Amino acid sequence: MISLHGSPPLPASSKSMSDGWLVRRRPWAAACRRPACARSPAWRSREARILAFVAEGAFIRAVRDRFAEVRSLAERAIGQLDEERLTATLGPDENSVAILMQHVGGNLRSRWTAFRTEDGEKPDRHRDREFDAQVSLAEVRAVWQAGWAALDAALADLDPADLDRRITIRAQPLSVTEALLRSLAHTAGHVYQIVQLARHWRGSTWETLSIP
Repeated sequence: MISLHGSPPLPASSKSMSDGWLVRRRPWAAACRRPACARSPAWRSREARILAFVAEGAFIRAVRDRFAEVRSLAERAIGQLDEERLTATLGPDENSVAILMQHVGGNLRSRWTAFRTEDGEKPDRHRDREFDAQVSLAEVRAVWQAGWAALDAALADLDPADLDRRITIRAQPLSVTEALLRSLAHTAGHVYQIVQLARHWRGSTWETLSIP
């Protein structure tokens, strides 16, 4: 049960602590049982502030900033590795930094190119090829850049009204908000893998990416 304004939830089976207890603890509760409460100035003011947060683009800016942060984290880690370490793996079935770059780039390009009108899993993606270790580093960097370019273009073109728009990814319908949050979580997860691998390969010469 959700509590109101930080109050502890009411026991579901307790009649003695129902209406009377709530009114004594929160005098406004009696008034809020009336339908007019939802139309009160205080209620409308709170709702307006929430809507303004979205309408003014604060959510979109926050998502854009978080993506920029994880990209910066990845590229500062990648910048510390030479070509040999970019393609090195910890074992025969493990991913290298280059492979992770290729996967992130391919995923972002697929998800955010023409996202309003096309499914987020593009027919030309070929996900399995993103884990092909035989691709040149020049191709890997091109895929990485193309993915971020597609995301940047999508974010730059986003309007608050788009956030509730229904799109599809692998034929699954979801809102743009859900797609953004899922994409951010997926991207950040692989970026942290990149950072951990880079730190491993650099060893004692690793240059920290955060403030000490």
